[in-house]
Amino acid sequence: MKKITGRSLQMAMEIMYDAERQTYTNWINELLASLKSSSLRGLKVWFPVKNVSDVDNWIQFAVCKKVRMLKLYFGRAIDYVLPLELFKVERFDSLCVLRMKSISVTEEMLEYLLCTCLLLETLSLVDSEVSKTMKVSVSGSSLKLECLELVRCLELTKVEIFAEKLVSFKYYGPNLETEFKIVSSLVEASFGGSFMEFVRESFMLQIKVLKLDVNSFEVSVKVLISSERTCLLVSAENEYAIIVSPSQHGK
Repeated sequence: MKKITGRSLQMAMEIMYDAERQTYTNWINELLASLKSSSLRGLKVWFPVKNVSDVDNWIQFAVCKKVRMLKLYFGRAIDYVLPLELFKVERFDSLCVLRMKSISVTEEMLEYLLCTCLLLETLSLVDSEVSKTMKVSVSGSSLKLECLELVRCLELTKVEIFAEKLVSFKYYGPNLETEFKIVSSLVEASFGGSFMEFVRESFMLQIKVLKLDVNSFEVSVKVLISSERTCLLVSAENEYAIIVSPSQHGK
């Protein structure tokens, strides 16, 4: 009997996995083709894909069906760039929620989404490649964006936000240059990784819910106190509230 090596077993498993993935992809294509309604509330495709043409077809389907919620993750087997031309097939003015993981978004694509998808309230990018500078703004007050999440978008070095309806902001990643020009409605913030630059922002005075994802509770307390924008800290880590010295109170 021929001995089965580890390499042979791995190749056999990969072939089996690819076959199962293709079977599932074909099932999705058949299912979407069977849907005859003119619109859909949402579409979520969240599994590893190898064929870019299938992804393009699914996104075009979402645009044509006027979905309100779109969630996309195709694994890391392909480097997928969200194609602007597919969104221009017809006006995508129904989109309210867009969540993407491991998908590249160009500056032109982001600008198009913000300017054209006027109902867009939630934008979440996780492990996504974006331009070094991200500008979240639309002329006038037409931008309805309420929730912005940027998680491990490691190419990002600067973000500019002009969004008066923005309620919640989440950022997990390295040091970032920030400009929060118009965020009068912002009351919730969540930071992970580097957050020193955020606690010194003027909008921190209006935050009602603040989440810090750090390994050391003591470090987060020191950072918040040093920002000179707090007078009392309450945490599940401590039985009692932490009273900040009057000389370091927020103004």
